[in-house]
Amino acid sequence: MAHTYIITRGVKLYVDQLIADLQARFLPFKYKGEDKVIRLGVRPIQLWELTYPKDCRDIVHTTLFGKNKGEPLHKKHSKFVWAIRKALGVDPISDYNLVDKELCLIKDNVDITAIGEKDDEDLLQKESEKTEGI
Repeated sequence: MAHTYIITRGVKLYVDQLIADLQARFLPFKYKGEDKVIRLGVRPIQLWELTYPKDCRDIVHTTLFGKNKGEPLHKKHSKFVWAIRKALGVDPISDYNLVDKELCLIKDNVDITAIGEKDDEDLLQKESEKTEGI
């Protein structure tokens, strides 16, 4: 089998449609000398940015990462996580308090690896600096 890796960017509705169309395609192949067809395999490797109030950081991180702190499932992936973190200009996930509550999410059969985090710049502070001398 061959493997091709792509990155998509666009309105989620259209990206979802593209993926659905790809998953609906069948391709010919030979198996033990016989002509067969196989569905095009589509396995996502997705990068997501989540935004939330700073005060909710502990519950969000507890829900997503739990006790393992978002470490990669395979140690060999650590170097890729580091490279993505550097490319995005974010810091590693800092320590957080495990809380008793979690957001209600179905995470079965999904590996969630932490890339990094950053705080928003204080937009209100920037606005006040713009108008300070007026």
